[in-house]
Amino acid sequence: MLPFLADLLWRALLLSVSWMGTSVLAVSVNAVIVPAAILLIKLRHGWKSMTERVRKNLEDTLIASVVVWVLLILFNFVYTVPHEIIKQAAQVGPPPPLKLQKRQSTHITSST
Repeated sequence: MLPFLADLLWRALLLSVSWMGTSVLAVSVNAVIVPAAILLIKLRHGWKSMTERVRKNLEDTLIASVVVWVLLILFNFVYTVPHEIIKQAAQVGPPPPLKLQKRQSTHITSST
């Protein structure tokens, strides 16, 4: 069971990376979500505090990015990858029924 889950997780990670390539999602994460996290910090602590706390701001940005990535990978792990496996399995269809062959009986007859 563990190798199967590891394979699903690996597929979810690869799918997440491909989604973040040059998609609208990647642009929105970089252009909206990360700056929004920085803006929330600014509003909470003020501009001067923000400039003085560059290291903390980078940590907060990293945390926001990690949260987005974890949510994306989790979504792919729980929904997208299993859904695609089911869809591919449905396209293949069931295997054809087995044709049973009659066995020839080999009776040993004894001569007396």
